[in-house]
Order: sequence, then C-alpha cells, then structure tokens
Amino acid sequence: VIEHLAYPRDLRFNKIILFKDGLKKKVQATYENAAKNSNYTTFLKHFGEYKVAQLSEREVTSDKYILSMLEELRNEVTMMRRNQQVSINSNTTSSYRRKRQIIEKYIDRFTLERGIRKEDIYFMDKGNDLFNYLEDIEEVRIICESPDILRDIMMSSIMSNMPPNK
Repeated sequence: VIEHLAYPRDLRFNKIILFKDGLKKKVQATYENAAKNSNYTTFLKHFGEYKVAQLSEREVTSDKYILSMLEELRNEVTMMRRNQQVSINSNTTSSYRRKRQIIEKYIDRFTLERGIRKEDIYFMDKGNDLFNYLEDIEEVRIICESPDILRDIMMSSIMSNMPPNK
C-alpha cells in the first residue's frame, strides 16, 4: 500500500545513482498525484483517520487560579511527606536490622565465652550481665546512641530466642 524504495546496502556508486534517480521520481509522482487528485492519499492516510487535538481555552479569575495552584501545591507537599515517611521507615527498619545484627554477634560471643545458652540469658539477672557486657563495647555504644536503644534491641533479641513454654 505504501510506496517505498529499498536503500542499497552495499553503497556502490552505480546503485546509489540509480537509487537517487528512483527516489526523485517517487517524490515527484507523489507531489503531482496529490496536486491533481484531492482523494489521493499520502503516507499517513493509509493508517487511518487522524483528528487534530484542540486545546480548550477558558478564563478564570485570579482568585480561582491562585486557589487551584495552592491546591496543587498542597497535593504535592502531601505526596512529598508520604514519600519521605516511607523513606524514613525503610531507613529506620534497615538501621534497626543492622544494629540488631551487630548486637546479636556480640550476644553470641557472650554466650560462647560463658558456656551458656541464649535462652538462659533472660533468667540470669534479667540480662543485666549481658547489658553491661554490651555497653562496654565501643561499637555497640556508637550504633545504639543510648542505653535505652541498646536495652530494647538486646531484649528483643533475647526474647526471640526464648522457647515458647518459658
């Protein structure tokens, strides 16, 4: 349906001359047919009907425009807050996991050095020995930032190792 010419891939001089001649004839024939016949279809008409989109114009008062812009800004700020909260939550979660991994490494060392089981730590003075042990480790103090955070992560780790019947 659509007229075309194959471009010579080998780019030989004689073939390029013939291609240029053929292309010139095709372009001239298309122009002449379009000028003579109003029903003649050029390239795009073979693919269906096309409607040109039109922009609608309407006047709004400056008050309505300002209100709509404020509403748009409010929506964008709301979206930014949601995205920020999601980011904070994911960072907090990964940070907590990292802290817990480090603390659990030292809990494993604590139990190994004392020859005890993890599930028995809670019953040994409610974990105060372990807490003091962990608090003496500089890396733990740095990552936990406060004794309360250390105690929360430590207790969470201890409780996850407790057997269900205790």
